[in-house]
Amino acid sequence: MKYVDEYRDGALCRALAAGIAADVEPGRRYRFMEFCGGHTHAIARYGLEELLPPNVRMVHGPGCPVCVLPAGRVDAAIAVARQPGVTLVSYGDMLRVPGARRLSLLQARSEGCDVRVLYAPADALELAAMHPDRQLVFFAVGFETTTPPTALAVKAAQARGLRNFSVLSNHVLTPAAIAHILDSPEVRELGTVRLDGFLGPSHVSAVIGSQPYEYFAEEYGKPVVVAGFEPVDVLEAVRMLVRQVNEGRAEVENQYRRAVTRAGNHAAQALVADVFELRRSFEWRGLGVVPYSGLRLKAAYADHDAERRFELAVAPAPEAKGCLCGSILRAAKEPADCPLLGKACTPETPVGSCMVAHEGACAAYYRYGRLRPRRPEPPAAPSLPAPPVRAQCVGRRPAAGRAVGEGTPRALRVLMLAQSFNSLTQRLFVELRARGHEVSVELDVNDAVALEAVELAEPDLVLAPFLRRAISAPVWRRQPCLVVHPGPPGDGGASALDRAILEGAREWGVTVLEAEAALDAGPVWASRSFALRDASKGSLYRREVTEAAVEAVLEAVARFPAGRGERPAALRFRPPLRQAERAIDWSRDDTATVLRKIRSADGQPGVLDALAGEAVYLYDATPGVGCPGAAPGALVGRSSEAVCRATADGAVWLGTLRRRDARPSVKLPALAVLGATGLRLPELPGPDAVRYEQANGVGYLSFAFCNGAMSTAQCRRLTDAVAAARACATRVLVLLGGPDFWSNGIHLGVIEAAPSPADESWRNIVAMDDLCRELVTTTSHVVVAALQGNAAAGGVFLALAADRVVARAGVVLNPHYRGMGNLYGSEYWTYLLPRRVGAERARVVTEARLPMGVAEALDLGLVDACLGRTPEELRRAVRRLAEDLVASPELDRLLADKRARRAADEADKPLERYRQEELARMHRSFYGFDSAYHVARHAFVCKVPKARTPRYLATHRQRRAAQ
Repeated sequence: MKYVDEYRDGALCRALAAGIAADVEPGRRYRFMEFCGGHTHAIARYGLEELLPPNVRMVHGPGCPVCVLPAGRVDAAIAVARQPGVTLVSYGDMLRVPGARRLSLLQARSEGCDVRVLYAPADALELAAMHPDRQLVFFAVGFETTTPPTALAVKAAQARGLRNFSVLSNHVLTPAAIAHILDSPEVRELGTVRLDGFLGPSHVSAVIGSQPYEYFAEEYGKPVVVAGFEPVDVLEAVRMLVRQVNEGRAEVENQYRRAVTRAGNHAAQALVADVFELRRSFEWRGLGVVPYSGLRLKAAYADHDAERRFELAVAPAPEAKGCLCGSILRAAKEPADCPLLGKACTPETPVGSCMVAHEGACAAYYRYGRLRPRRPEPPAAPSLPAPPVRAQCVGRRPAAGRAVGEGTPRALRVLMLAQSFNSLTQRLFVELRARGHEVSVELDVNDAVALEAVELAEPDLVLAPFLRRAISAPVWRRQPCLVVHPGPPGDGGASALDRAILEGAREWGVTVLEAEAALDAGPVWASRSFALRDASKGSLYRREVTEAAVEAVLEAVARFPAGRGERPAALRFRPPLRQAERAIDWSRDDTATVLRKIRSADGQPGVLDALAGEAVYLYDATPGVGCPGAAPGALVGRSSEAVCRATADGAVWLGTLRRRDARPSVKLPALAVLGATGLRLPELPGPDAVRYEQANGVGYLSFAFCNGAMSTAQCRRLTDAVAAARACATRVLVLLGGPDFWSNGIHLGVIEAAPSPADESWRNIVAMDDLCRELVTTTSHVVVAALQGNAAAGGVFLALAADRVVARAGVVLNPHYRGMGNLYGSEYWTYLLPRRVGAERARVVTEARLPMGVAEALDLGLVDACLGRTPEELRRAVRRLAEDLVASPELDRLLADKRARRAADEADKPLERYRQEELARMHRSFYGFDSAYHVARHAFVCKVPKARTPRYLATHRQRRAAQ
C-alpha cells in the first residue's frame, strides 16, 4: 500500500537504527518525548526501542486527549447525561474513562442515561434533527485534529436552527502543553528538564502546521521534529533529533513532509478561529492547570455551548488511589513503574485514562511491551571537573580576553546572572557589548543552574545587576562575582531604595561590590551617588539608578583584570521592608507621607490598602489639590483614568491599582479596577497622561502612560489628540512620550484581565494601527518622535511613523515582537522598518530579539540623532531642533517632498494592504491554534518565575552545545 508499506520496511528500519547508533556520542544520554499516543503505539508495536542504542530513550508524553481529560470533566458530562430529556454522545474511548468516583459514561448508560457512541460530529447533528424534543449534547474531546469537525458542526447547527444541539467542549492545544512541561514548577525546582527534544504529532501538525513549535524550540532550546506514525518515520525523526542535539541546534524540522507544511491548513484554522476562542486556563490530567491550552465556544455561538446552557461548574477531582497516570503523562514515571498495571488496571478494568485510551501509554505498554525486559539506562557521562577555589578576592586577568584598542582595557568574558532581563540588565548588556566585552546572560532559576552556567560559560567575571537572593557559595568561591546594589557603600538589604524613599533621603547611591558569605558586605569595587528626586521607585530605578550603575559597573570592569575592591568602613544591613511599615493611616498621614509610602513600593510590590471595599495595591501616585470637607481616605474625584483620594492635609491621585485577590492579579488603570464606583465620582482637574501645548509654531504632544503600555482606550485618546494637533496652526509636531517610557505597545495587563483576551488583543492592535496611520498620513507637519525613555515592540514602530526620530543617550530599544510568543506584530512595521533600514537589516533586527542602544540604532538608521543624556536635556534640544525647522526656508520643500514620497509609496503598495497582511497574521496569534502569544503574555504580566534562560541570551549554552 503506497505511503504505508514502504514506511514499514524492516531493512530500512534496521539501516536507520544503525545510523542512529553511529551518530550518538558515547557517554551522552538522549531523552526524546513523543507527545502523541500514535507514536507511542508505533514504538511499542514495532519494538523500535529495542532497535535504538541504550543511551537513546523515548519518553511517553500526554498521549491523547482522552488520556489528559481530568476526572472533573468526566463528572460534568455524567451530570449532564443524567438530566431529563438529554442525549449525550461522544467517541467510544471517552465512554470508558472513569470519573472521580470510578464512574464512567458507560456505567451511567447502564443506569438508564441516554449515552451513545458516535464516529463524527455530523452524526450528532442528524440525531438532533431526528429528535427535536431532546437536548443533544456532544461531549467533544480532541487535540487540534478533531477541532475543525466540531467547529463545522456548530456552524451547521446554527445555520439549520438546531437549538437542541450543544457542545461540551474539551478541545485542547498541544503546543501549550509542551511549553507547560518545559516550564513546570518541577523544572524550576530542579533547574532542568530531562528532555532533549520532541517528536511533534503528525496529524495535529497537518492542521496547525509546524510553525507553532518554533517559539518554544527557540525559547526553550529544545528541538522538535514532526514525524509520521510509521516505524521508518519515527526512526528517521529520532536520527534527526540526535543530529540536532549533537550539533547544538534547536530547530523545528519536518520529517512528515508528505502531509505537513509549515503553515498548515489555513481553511481549518480560519474555521476554528471563527467558532472557538481560548480559555484562560484548562486542567489537564497529570499536568494540572495549563494557561491558554483549551478552547471554548465564542459568545456568538453561546446557544450551542453546553457549559452555558446547563450552567456547569467543573470541579477539580483527585486521581484514583495508586494510579500513576498523572506522573506518566508528564514523563516523571513510566508505565512499568505503576503497581496497578496488569493487575487492578487492565484494558477490561481500567483505573486510569492511560489504560482507557486506545493511544494511551499504559494501553500500549500492556498490549505490546509489558513482558519485555526493561532496558537499563546507561550511566551518565562524567560531569565537568571541579573548579579550583579562589584563594583571595582579587580579579584575575582574563585568559580568553582580547585587546580592543591601544590603551583600552582588555575585553572580558562576562556572565550576567539576573532575576530577569529587566531595564537595568538590558542597559548593562548593551553598554558592555558596545565596549567589546563578550556578554552572556543566565536567569537565576536556582543554585544548581547558576553553578552550571558558570561551568559552561567559563567567564572572567560574573556580574549580578538584579538579584532577589544571595549568590550561592559554590559560585562566588569559583569565580569573582560583582553585585550591583542600589544603595551607597556600607548599605545592605533587599529594600535599600525603598527605605531611602520612605525615609525621605535627599541623596542616595549605587555600589558595585564583591559577593561573599555575608550579604552586601563584600569589598566595594566602585560606587556612584546621585540626588534623590521626589519620584517613584520605578522611575528612580530606570533613570538615576541605571545611570549610576552603568558608570560604576564600567569602572569596576575596567579595574577588574588587575584591581581589587576595598571593604567599606562601616556596614548597615537592614531587613526587607514589610507592608506594615508602608501601611497608610489615611486619618493621620499627610500628602507627603502618603506619596513616600506609595512611591517606595512602585513598581513592586505596591502598597496594600482597601479601596471601595476591596483589597488593592496602590501605584502611580501624584499630589492632588485638597478638597475642603472631604474625610481623609475618601474618594473625591476622577480625572482621565486616575482617581483622587483625600489625605489628612490634601489629596493624592492614584493612577494604577492591582486587585490582591483577582486572578489574574495585574496592574490596571484605576478606573478599570473601580468600575462603576469610579465612574460615579465627579470630574476634577487632575493629571492627564495625554497633554498638548504649542509654542513658536511647534506643537508638543506628551503621552506618559504607566510603564509605556497603551490600552485600546489610551490609543484612541492619543489618536484623537494627534488629529486635533494636525488641525492647529503649526508646521512641526513633536511627540514626546513620557520621561520614563516612550511606548511599549499594546497594554498586556488590560488584555490579560479582559473577559476575552483575544478580543481585547484585537481591539488594542487595531487601535494602535489607527494611531500609526494617523501619524504616517500626516503630511501637513514634520513629525518628530523624541524618545525620552525606553521603547519596545509596537512602541518602536510607533516612533518610526514619524519623519525624524531622536533619542537621549541611554535609551534602550527592543524593536521586535518575538519575545511575546510567535507574535508577528503590526503597527505597519513591514512598511516602516524596511523603509528606514532596508529589507535585510529589517529581517536581522526583528529576528535578533536583543536590545540595542542608541549608538547601534544610529548605525542602523532607526534613530536620526542622539540629543542629551537626560530627559530634560533631550526636551531642550528637541525644542531648539523643532523651532529651527519652523524657521527654516527649507520647510515648505520638506513638506512637499514628504507628500510626494507618501503618494509614491501609496501607489506602489497601499497602507491598507500592509495593515491587512499584518493583521491576518495577528488574528491567527490571537484566535488560532497557536497560543504561544497568550501563554507568553500570561507569564509576563503575572510574573511567572522563569524555569530556563532563552537560548538567544544564554550564548554560553549555545557555545557548549555546538562543541
